[in-house]
This record gives sequence, C-alpha cells and structure tokens, in this order.
Amino acid sequence: VLTSGSTGEPKTIRLSHAAVVASAQASLERLGGPGAWLMALPPTGMGGFQVLVRSALAGIEPVFLDDFEDFSAAVAALRARGAVRSYVSVVPTQLHRMAEHGQLAKLADFDAVLVGGAPTSVKLRAAAADAGVDLVRTYGMTGTAGGCIYDGDTLPGVRMRIESDGRIALAGPTLFEGAPEWWVTEDLGRI
Repeated sequence: VLTSGSTGEPKTIRLSHAAVVASAQASLERLGGPGAWLMALPPTGMGGFQVLVRSALAGIEPVFLDDFEDFSAAVAALRARGAVRSYVSVVPTQLHRMAEHGQLAKLADFDAVLVGGAPTSVKLRAAAADAGVDLVRTYGMTGTAGGCIYDGDTLPGVRMRIESDGRIALAGPTLFEGAPEWWVTEDLGRI
C-alpha cells in the first residue's frame, strides 16, 4: 500500500495478512467484541479498510453510508443486520460537521465511535460526550495497519514508548513488513 502520512512523500510498504488481522482482532478485543460496522470512510484508506477486515472477522457485512440517502436510513439498515454491537469509524471533520448540524446524538446508539486520522479538539470531544457518544480516540497509521492506540492505551500486543527527542516509537504484530523491532515514527507524543 502507499503511505505518506500527512506531509511526507508517498512510499510503498507491505502489510502482511498477519499484521492486518492482528490489528483488527486487537481492535475488536478492546471494543468488547465483534459487531456490525457502518462504513463512513473510504475503503481505500487504512481506517476504512480495517472496517472491512473487522466486518469480515465478525461475519457481518458492513453497511456503506454512501449507499443511503441519509444517515438515519443507513443506521436503520445497520440495525437490520441483527448484531448485538455496532460501530462506526470517522475522522474529526465528519464529527465536527455532525456537531455543526446538531446531529451528534445520532451517534449515541453506537457501542463505540472510533475517531482518528487527526487530533480531535477538546471542545468537540466534550460535545460528543454531552450527546452521549462513546467516542474512542485512535492513533495509528498505514504502517501500523490502522489505529494501534485507543484513548492513549496500546491495543493488545502493541508496545509504545517515547524517544528522547519526543517521537513516538511503536513495536508489535501490527507493524509493516521490514519494520525494525521498534519503529520510530515522525510523530511527537507524550505519556
């Protein structure tokens, strides 16, 4: 797959089947088990692709938001899947637009709303909480087969540390092929 982060030059990396599945399984373990997914992200990016993988592991076909006239119709189709749990993955811009239109409460029935791809402001997180949304902030990238840190905690099997220069270093089964044991990202972080 191609990856460049938000500012870098595109480069090709290889993600093994094992890394992709390890990421999806760890995510489902952290979230409380398999469920039905609303696909609100393009499946060509890692966040959307992982929705497909998690859905395959659950044995429940995802509902594609783009196939419906509005959000409520897509959620109704998701409920018709009969799954005990339901999830959606979004980026902060989508969450912000829902907040602007007074629609955050529509996310309150999901067991978890994953949000990643960029920082989510404190104000937006507070608005989501006030609307009863179980928001899970994720951090990860294509090179980690998607989100590998949820709400500041690593997923099962993932290790994280902060290097002396402040950069985040990651290790574990979700890293791209050829990665060193500890892959030092270009992202700054703190514990």
